[in-house]
This record gives sequence, structure tokens and C-alpha cells, in this order.
Amino acid sequence: LRTTTVSTIVSTIAVAIGAAGSATGGYGLTSTLLNIEQVRGSHFNDSLSGSDAAFLHLESPEMPMHVGSLHVLELPPGYLGNWTAQLRRHLRERLPAMPALSRKLVAMPLGLANPAWVDCEVDMGYHVTEVRLPKPGGYEAFAQVVAELHAQPLDRSRPLWQFTVVKGIAPVQIGLFTRLHHA
Repeated sequence: LRTTTVSTIVSTIAVAIGAAGSATGGYGLTSTLLNIEQVRGSHFNDSLSGSDAAFLHLESPEMPMHVGSLHVLELPPGYLGNWTAQLRRHLRERLPAMPALSRKLVAMPLGLANPAWVDCEVDMGYHVTEVRLPKPGGYEAFAQVVAELHAQPLDRSRPLWQFTVVKGIAPVQIGLFTRLHHA
């Protein structure tokens, strides 16, 4: 890829999230189990569909149920900014337009129904992280880091998405690895 802006990438990801949500009848990004006290008084947005709930029930440490997307980006010549901080700011500003990224799931009391979506606060420090490859960097080290990240299940106590900026691939290249849960 040539020079790409944060706005273009986030817009592309938002379109993909919307398309996935339309195809499955839900947005499929978040999940957590809360006790009955946390469920009381919550504002529920929508129940999880049966097919989306199946992704939660089928998930195991050996078989995470998230999808990943990998991008290699070429920074503009002379770029001195903090791309990770810029991405965090941009996402924070765009969260109102992407409500699925600000939701998690709560279990229904006694498990009598599929979990329901609830609004929540998003910690951009957790959801947008940065990794620097050990020197000399390169694509092999990049692939190893991405494989390790993809093998880790997403934290169900938070919205189930995470972006990782990977630095040190090459002098003017960074990687962006995104994970979104199927649910």
C-alpha cells in the first residue's frame, strides 16, 4: 500500500463491520458475562442472535472465534507523528458513528436467553495497542507477532475488538493488525 491515512483505514473497517453486521443480523463485536446485579438497570440495545451466540459457545482457548485483518502501511516521507496516538484519537472521535464498537454483552439471568448488547465505555489504551518488533524487524518477525496475537482470545470483559500497530517492519512501514469477534 502507498501512503494511507488513519481516516481511510477506519472508514474501511467501519464499512466492513457494517457489512458483517447486516449479513449476520447483528454486529458481532462484543461479549462479557456479568452478574445479575450488573444486568439490573442496564440499557439493553438488542439480543444476540442464535447464530452469533453460537460463536461464543464454540470458542475455546485452542479455537478463538475472532477474525483478523492485516495491513502493511507506508508512512509519508518525513512522517514524525505518533501514528498510534493519531489512530486512538480518530477512533475516539468516530465511536458515535460506530456504536457496535462501544457495546459488550451481558448474560441473561440463569442463562435462559442469549446475551444482550449493552453500551459501555471504551478504553482506547487497551483497544489500540502498539508493538515494536525486535531488531532487525522484517516480515518474518512481523508474521510471528501477528500469529501470537491472533492465537490469544479477546477479553470478554470488554468490547471484543482490538487494533495493534506493529512498528519496526521496515524504516517507513508499519503494520496494523485488527481483531474483531464473530459474535
